[in-house]
Amino acid sequence: VPYDEVIQHGFVSSKNWPEVLVSRDVFPILRTIARSHKISFRSELEDDPLKQQIIFYAAIIYRGHLLWYQRAGEQMTQLPQEMLGDERLRGKFSIGVGGHKTEDDILSVEGDFIKLTFPLVEDELRAMIGVNRGLLAEVEEEIGIRRQHFVDSPHVLGGFMDRRNVKPEDLRYQHPVGFVHLALPTIVEISPDAGQLTFSEREVVWAGWVPLGKVEEKLEEALASPYGVDSWTEVFIREFLPLYLQGLQ
Repeated sequence: VPYDEVIQHGFVSSKNWPEVLVSRDVFPILRTIARSHKISFRSELEDDPLKQQIIFYAAIIYRGHLLWYQRAGEQMTQLPQEMLGDERLRGKFSIGVGGHKTEDDILSVEGDFIKLTFPLVEDELRAMIGVNRGLLAEVEEEIGIRRQHFVDSPHVLGGFMDRRNVKPEDLRYQHPVGFVHLALPTIVEISPDAGQLTFSEREVVWAGWVPLGKVEEKLEEALASPYGVDSWTEVFIREFLPLYLQGLQ
């Protein structure tokens, strides 16, 4: 999605980090994604901050607890390094579940109902339903919970772009991950009968539930650890989780 179009929807500097742009203006962002999205190869997008790749970044909540996990790192598994995913995230603690959406997510929405009932916004509706379906499929795949055990629909809380240049002296980080991705912080609640979560052993070495009232304490503990925290997790907790908690009061 063009950066020039999404930036118009209420993005301001975070009170915690001036280089992190945040917006709580959810629906205009989603409409812009639906209307202006294009499908392209990731290899063509990774160094182009004018084209924002859309990432739903979902936090999982179960009976007043937030899911945390720790990604596998070099010293935590016998697997070769090339199987451990993005080196910038290895070993870090995180709450985020999600990933890139594909052309299949959009094209998977079929049927004549949308075309006959909403002909003027057919493409937009197909795009948004497809992206939503892609998010739910991602959650199913990453934690092993079927969507019939999700409570209501995902709660999209806004958007953020993390423009912090982590290692400006390193050419590999000329456009860090946050420069080319628009994150959509999302809450997914799962029901009490959801069953046991399952994770890929090559990606996750630990997972556990933290009471919502102790999330800040867990964040400080993880930040102080030798492994650190996925930077998007910190943005989610500082900027967006309070919005969800206020809605519960």
